[in-house]
Amino acid sequence: MTELEQLKKENQALNNLIEVLNHENEYNLKTQLNVISKNLKVEYQDFMSIANLPDNEMTLDLGNNLKCQLNNIFKILKKQGIKF
Repeated sequence: MTELEQLKKENQALNNLIEVLNHENEYNLKTQLNVISKNLKVEYQDFMSIANLPDNEMTLDLGNNLKCQLNNIFKILKKQGIKF
């Protein structure tokens, strides 16, 4: 085998490795996004239940609940490795 053929073979092996690593990274990213989506689903549903509430119906209790909800959202995101 010539040096050129050897280099082509090594190059192909490296390209195959890069392709495998790219697929693995894409899979890991999709998995992490699915976990985040699942963990935020309840928070999103709660928010959507009051999203169209008129401003004059906002109460102190509702504001406090929203503050707790935001705190939970940031905890979920931090737990998944998102830094602020």
